[in-house]
Order: sequence, then structure tokens, then C-alpha cells
Amino acid sequence: MILVAFVIYSRNGRGHLIPLNLKGALKIGLGAWLGFFAIGMVLWGINTV
Repeated sequence: MILVAFVIYSRNGRGHLIPLNLKGALKIGLGAWLGFFAIGMVLWGINTV
């Protein structure tokens, strides 16, 4: 599905791939992990009280 969307947008002059930035991906991944950890702590705290 993503490939089909990319082909259609490329034909219309809109689609382009962004280069993979490892530093940015790690930063986003760390932020997401911390967010899920915080949500887990809150849910655990609510359920143990």
C-alpha cells in the first residue's frame, strides 16, 4: 500500500523519499520509549492503589 501511494505521488510530482538519519531515528526512538515507559508507570500506579 505504501509502495502504491509512493508511485502515485511520484507520478504527480509530490512524492520524495527523505534520507534516513540514524541520529534522528535514535532520538525519536528514545523519546517514544520514555513516553511508553511513563504511561506504563502511571497505569501501574493507578492499578496498585
